[in-house]
Amino acid sequence: MTIVLAAALLAPLGWLGGLLVKSVVVQLIPATLRGYPIAALVWSGAGLGLLTALLSQVAYDPAQSLRQVVLLPWAGLQLAAVPAVAGIYGVAEGWLAVSGSQQWWPLTPPTRPLTPEDAAEILGGYELTGPGLLDAQRLNEPGERTRP
Repeated sequence: MTIVLAAALLAPLGWLGGLLVKSVVVQLIPATLRGYPIAALVWSGAGLGLLTALLSQVAYDPAQSLRQVVLLPWAGLQLAAVPAVAGIYGVAEGWLAVSGSQQWWPLTPPTRPLTPEDAAEILGGYELTGPGLLDAQRLNEPGERTRP
């Protein structure tokens, strides 16, 4: 919870975007995704953060205005925080317990078509005879017949 609150204070736009991404990803489960893609979200947030740091170092000019020195890295932090916050929400909500959430992008496997053999195995064989009208009675046992 501390990480989520820190993200909300340091990157409010990224936190809001991460919350929206989390709600969209959760709606994709179980139709498209089998689990919550925590690894993909957290690592993409880390990659965007690294890219933001590298770009700010390349574009940094100490003679520039406050906008370039503070606002551009802050905007890059907002962008990097979106997938990172969505991944952190996945961990906080317990999606690690769902099988498939440890994978990079856990897609739901396609359903295979139902064949007649599969249907017969599930439903049982097709019974041609219906229920009897009279109760079944035991047949006479074969053997020698004697007069009473």
